[in-house]
Parts: sequence; structure tokens; C-alpha cells
Amino acid sequence: MNKNIKISPKHVKKKDLILDSAVFIFSEYGFYNTKLEQITRSLNLTDKSIYYYFTSKGDLFLEVILSVQNKLDRLIETINQMDTTHIEKIKTYTNKAMTINGLTLLMNIPKSLSTLLCITKSNLTRPSNTRLGQNGFSRVKLMAQ
Repeated sequence: MNKNIKISPKHVKKKDLILDSAVFIFSEYGFYNTKLEQITRSLNLTDKSIYYYFTSKGDLFLEVILSVQNKLDRLIETINQMDTTHIEKIKTYTNKAMTINGLTLLMNIPKSLSTLLCITKSNLTRPSNTRLGQNGFSRVKLMAQ
């Protein structure tokens, strides 16, 4: 994403809509079989407009994974604060986690990320949001804690 873009509430809302659509489409078709055009068409956007929010299909895919993971993390935090038994917490987590869109996408992460790594490894320079892993460069959004 272009670092010089002013982030407005409208920009954030549109980006969130793209992420929501991408979760469904990546979950259904997988990384390889998803076309960015499918996502833009589902939102009545022009094909090139998605690049205003994401630099590539791989960038969008990683943001989708991180957004689903963030939802699961928030769910865990909420459930951990419940004053109930561990068994009840597990039941609650299981029931609520199953309602999070993209959960099936997370189940296929190892295969999807290795695919993505093969695609990006050859053409990825090392900006500040990458880290060197055992298999080469992998793009990772660094999250503020």
C-alpha cells in the first residue's frame, strides 16, 4: 500500500469491505484460483482500484489471514475473562469460533503460505515489514502491541 495515502474513515471502511469479500472468495477458491477481479466485481469496484488498498494478491491474502487471526485473538481474550469453568470456555470458544468467516482458510494456511512464499520469494525485496525465515524472505505484517 502506498505510504503517502491519507488514511480516512472512508478508506478504512472500503478496505474492510474488500477484506470481508476476500475472506469469502479465498476460502471458496483458495489462493491460486482466486482472481482479484472476483473480489472487485463482488463490490462493484474497478479492477485497478484494489491496488489503492493492497499492493498485490499476496498482500491482500496475508491481510485476510491476519484479520481472521485477529478476530480469533479477540474472541480468546473475551472468553478468558469469563468467570466460568475451562470446559465452558472451550465450548463457548468452539461455538463462537465456528461463526468467524475465514476459519477454513486458516486451516489451510500451511499449504497456502508455502504457495505464497514460492511466489513472492523470487521477487520480494526486503522492506521493513518482512522477516528472513528459514526458507527465505516471507512478508509479514508487523503488528503493534
